[in-house]
Order: sequence, then structure tokens, then C-alpha cells
Amino acid sequence: MEKLATAFVVVGCSIARIAHADEAPAVDRGSIGAALMLGADGNAFESAISFEGTVRLTPEIPLYAHGVAAIGQAGDFSGGGELEHGRAGLELRQCADDHGGACVLAQFDVGYQSQTWNGMNDFGTALATEVHAGLVVGPSFGLDVGGEHTRFRAIVDTLEFHDGFDDHWTKSVTLTLGIARRLD
Repeated sequence: MEKLATAFVVVGCSIARIAHADEAPAVDRGSIGAALMLGADGNAFESAISFEGTVRLTPEIPLYAHGVAAIGQAGDFSGGGELEHGRAGLELRQCADDHGGACVLAQFDVGYQSQTWNGMNDFGTALATEVHAGLVVGPSFGLDVGGEHTRFRAIVDTLEFHDGFDDHWTKSVTLTLGIARRLD
């Protein structure tokens, strides 16, 4: 898998260099996008639609302010309910060339997440509603590949979630796959 990922980045970088060899690089001011999030934490499996934005903070360093908002569903084998997730932080993005053919990125975010759980016991009786809500914090890593304007982003979030319902921290891993439009 590692070799396949390396080959993917090398081929993407080579194509971008050939396609844009004579052009001056565009100024990357940030991006907006939408994605599908699939993941799990200590409480539930999660699926959501997310909206993401970045704004470049300095022209010298590829450092961006970053924000994500997501809505979806969370659940386990006994029940489930709504998921709301929002966070903001910083993103550092390093690209293979000035046109951004293939980039690797690292993010660090802080935010808030809420999961509502409704379920039934083995006898079909409704159980009390649980609201698992609290702070999310941690790093994410991924790829940002494509042309100068339209980008594909694949990001793995490795966040910690403080569940206020049980007053404990739990690990959360989410894969986010989406399309972004660069702003220049």
C-alpha cells in the first residue's frame, strides 16, 4: 500500500510538472470544498457530509487557517441518531511544485462534537436518549491532489473526543474524501 501511495504521488507530480511547465504559478489563497466523512470512535460508527474551508495566512509559508463543519449520523448495533461536528485549526501543506499537482498536508484542530443516541433493548422497549457531546482535538494527515483549481482531498483524522455523557476521552478515527476548489 505504501508503494502504491508513493507511486501515486510521483506520477501526479510528474503530470503536473509537464502540464504546467511554461506557466507562472497561481497564488493559492485557500480553498472551499465538500466531502464524505466515515469513521468511528469509542461510542459509535459515524457517517457525515462535511464542508471545509482554508485561508492562507502567509505567502512565505504554506500555512492555512482551517475549518470543518459536518452533519450526519452516528450509531452502533443497538441504535443511533444525529451527528454534528465542527472544528477549526491550522493546516500546513507542502506541494511537489508551484502548481500544486500533489501535496501532503498536516492539520491540528480543536472543536466540538455532538452525537445523539436512541435505541431499544432486547425486548423492544425504547431506552433513554443519550447525548454524547464534547471537545474534539487532534491532528489529521492527508493528500491534496489535482489541478490548479479542482482538487481531490483524502484526509485521515486522528482526534480525541471528550464525551461529556460518560466524562471520559475516547479516540476517534475518520476518513474524509472530498473535492475542493482552490481560491486564487
